[in-house]
Amino acid sequence: MFLELIQNVRLQYQKTKVFFYNKNNDNSLKKYIFVTEKPIKHTIIMKSLNKYHGVVVPMVTPIASNGDIDVAAVERIIENFAKNEVSALIMGTTGEGNSVPVEYGVKMIEAASRTAKGRITIYAGLAGNCIAEQKSAAERFIAAGADVIAATLPCYYALTPEQMYGYYKDMADFLTVPLMLYNITITTHMSIPLDIIERLSHHPNIVGLKDSENNIPRMEEALSMFKDREDFAYFCGCAANSAKALELGADGIVPSVGNYLPQAYRDLFVAGINGDKETGICTMITELGLDCGDVCQREKIEIPNDMTCLDLFERISIDSPKLLEETLIGLVEGSITPEKQAEIGVCMANKLTKEETLINWAKSAQEIHNLVRGIYKMPSAYFIYNDKIIKVLETKVVESDCNCNCGEFVKVSKAGIEVACGKDNLLLVKVKPEGKGEMFARDWANGLHIAK
Repeated sequence: MFLELIQNVRLQYQKTKVFFYNKNNDNSLKKYIFVTEKPIKHTIIMKSLNKYHGVVVPMVTPIASNGDIDVAAVERIIENFAKNEVSALIMGTTGEGNSVPVEYGVKMIEAASRTAKGRITIYAGLAGNCIAEQKSAAERFIAAGADVIAATLPCYYALTPEQMYGYYKDMADFLTVPLMLYNITITTHMSIPLDIIERLSHHPNIVGLKDSENNIPRMEEALSMFKDREDFAYFCGCAANSAKALELGADGIVPSVGNYLPQAYRDLFVAGINGDKETGICTMITELGLDCGDVCQREKIEIPNDMTCLDLFERISIDSPKLLEETLIGLVEGSITPEKQAEIGVCMANKLTKEETLINWAKSAQEIHNLVRGIYKMPSAYFIYNDKIIKVLETKVVESDCNCNCGEFVKVSKAGIEVACGKDNLLLVKVKPEGKGEMFARDWANGLHIAK
């Protein structure tokens, strides 16, 4: 059994549970749980211009000892989601929605809506093979408080592409709330063709796609089609592809591990934004509760000045399974003695707000550089130019004592655009103007005839 567990860690490290910590200014440790899913993403906005964005957690279905829905547990889960600005998908695949009675779904949605009080979006999963029953369930979910319906294809019989189109169009016409397409080949054994999705994306009541198909070329093609659409959102439902999806411009992700501790998403961003030079991972023996249990092993991870949050996520996803394997072997062999967690110095990071992503040029160039790499593409630091949002993707700090106004374009060169800050200048290397793709800052400046 133990050898099988080790092999599972090696092959399925996307689902291993590990933990990470950061140093406080006084060198004490502040500890947080981290569950790798190659890698986990943040719980805030991805594209500020799209209403449907960020992290949507496919919520587990809590069952009480009497076999009924544990309503109190639903309320606790949703409150935790809301505190961390994570939306909920109820009756989805992780919640085993296809095996849960509709009345249970109604109870969960009622409790979720009552607890959320409009702070987060409540998505309701819709699955089944009888269209009339699906519509009836959708009506009950909406009456219970669902904001969006996410529907999978009826799958008892294989559907043609035109039948897929007809199903979703009919459902979108029927619903009184927005519809999200839900492509999940592992359960339906069908893949919604991208040309069908493109046609459906123009329906006024279809707002996005949750694509759980593990197919990188398809994802790349889909994002080339939808990443700049303000009226249609793309959510990556395959956790192993989260980093790639966000890098390509996805609006959000749907990680099941967000059920455990959504706060973890925030903490890695804080490390980057604050300019921390060091973070790390550790393994621990979990106890009943969150972030409880003895620590087994720790490993430091240096944060170079050019590392972005995506780089850090990737590094952690690579190092985590190795540390977990070493821990399991050490526990069995008796070479590791778990230690009690320190209670002094433990703290939680505040939530990242949209306002914090707006660049304040009065800050030092280093502070702004840290912000850019700390929230790189998730959702990206930005500034406003000619009433347009300009996302900043890559920067460098340039030492300068020029007497210029903060935010003034000081110099445009082949290297990029130099902007005056409260201390030193910031070189903009790559940007993403509103409605356009990524580009070198110098090309954006040339297109607007900005010269210095």
